[in-house]
Amino acid sequence: MVGRDHLNRVRSVFPVVFVVFVLALPAAAAGEASVYSVNFWAGLGGSFDDNDAGLSNSSFQFGFSVQPEEQLLVGLRVGELDLSGGLIGDSLDTSIDYATVVGEYRFTETFYESGIYIGLGLYSLDGVHMLGDSFSEESVGLVLGISGEFVLTDRIGFLLEVSGHATRLDAVDTLIMGHAGLAIHF
Repeated sequence: MVGRDHLNRVRSVFPVVFVVFVLALPAAAAGEASVYSVNFWAGLGGSFDDNDAGLSNSSFQFGFSVQPEEQLLVGLRVGELDLSGGLIGDSLDTSIDYATVVGEYRFTETFYESGIYIGLGLYSLDGVHMLGDSFSEESVGLVLGISGEFVLTDRIGFLLEVSGHATRLDAVDTLIMGHAGLAIHF
C-alpha cells in the first residue's frame, strides 16, 4: 500500500513538526524549564463501529514533545493502526495512518507522572475492497487520552497510554488504542 500518495501524506506531517519545534524555542531561549523527548510506542487498538475489527489490532506510534512549562507538554504523534485482521465495511487489508498534535497536562507523583491530553489529528484510511480495488480516505479528528510515565533513569521513561479518537471517516469513526513504550529525554 505504500505508494506516491501515501509518501506525500507522510511528508506533509513534517511542517507540523517544524511548527511545534519553533513554538517551543522561545521557552528554551528564555532559560525556562524545557525538556524535549522522543517517544516510541507499540500497542493494540481498533474500533467498535459497525465492523468486526475488534481491539486486538497492532499499532505503533512515534512522537516528539516539548515541555515549555513544568506540567505542560506539547507533542506531535505519528502512527499506524493495522486493521487487516477484520472486515471494515466491505474492505480487507485496511490500515489507518494518523498524525496528532496534542497538549498534555501532567501530574507529578512520587515515582511517576500521570497526564491527560487532548488534541487534533489527521487520519488516513487505506484499504482494499473485496473486489480488489484499493481506496483511500482522509479526515480530521479529535483525540483524548490519559498517560503515565515511570522514570527509569534521568533520560529514559517507560510510557503507558490509552486514547480515544473521533474521526469523520466513513468506515471507522471511533478508534480506541492502548500503547506502551519508551521516552528518551534530552
